[in-house]
Amino acid sequence: HQRMLEEKAKADLEEAATMPLARGVEDEKLEEMKKGIIHEGDPMAMYTWKKQQEELAKQQQTSPHSSAQPPRKPTYKGPPPKPNRYGIR
Repeated sequence: HQRMLEEKAKADLEEAATMPLARGVEDEKLEEMKKGIIHEGDPMAMYTWKKQQEELAKQQQTSPHSSAQPPRKPTYKGPPPKPNRYGIR
């Protein structure tokens, strides 16, 4: 697995050497990379995560090694607190 990651990193560096210095909106790889980033608090994060998981499943149809969990925020599981004026749970 590490060898594959190293080879990929080496290929990325070789590809970066041939890229122009300034990259703009027309750079499809850069745009795909930016679209693939999931930010905290993003209302479309779950949709983006599911889309990425579907793409990974298509790529790894022959050898699925692990099932990833969606990003979740921890929730308090103790007794309910006193009510507050903001309605925060």
